[in-house]
Amino acid sequence: ALLLTEIKPGNVFYDIGSCIGLYALHVALIGAKVYAFEPDPGFRKRLKNNIKINRLSGQIKVIEWAVSNSNDRVVLYTDGIGGNSPSLVALTQRGSVQVETRTIDTGIAKGELIPPDIIKMDIEGSEILALQGMQCLLASNNAPHSIYLELHPAMLAQMNSSVDDCLSLI
Repeated sequence: ALLLTEIKPGNVFYDIGSCIGLYALHVALIGAKVYAFEPDPGFRKRLKNNIKINRLSGQIKVIEWAVSNSNDRVVLYTDGIGGNSPSLVALTQRGSVQVETRTIDTGIAKGELIPPDIIKMDIEGSEILALQGMQCLLASNNAPHSIYLELHPAMLAQMNSSVDDCLSLI
């Protein structure tokens, strides 16, 4: 509810870890331009269907790569749409899929992304990687005025990081 009070028509919103689009859809209905980042193929399929059902294709752009600190390919651990949230951290026996990673800074530099006014990020322990990959954005005059960040301390530890490390990058 707090996030939605900040959204204004015309804002640019990054939904990093969009899942099936809970935030993306509501924000688009207010009139913002949404970039919905979802690398998991199962969740992404449902996200695209939800966008279509709600007739929001013109306002939500689905980004298929995982936000990270490098432009690479990595393993995304996932149980699909019926299981736990996908993650770059392997905490339990799970399935996996290869996904592309990119940095936010690269996407902006190449003109593929417009700098955001607001970011929502929930990426199951990979927050440190995403923040490292947007340091140019965060240090620029185009830095977002708000970041809603869900942190996962146990998963961050698996990435040799911490909540304090994430907060220091912001």
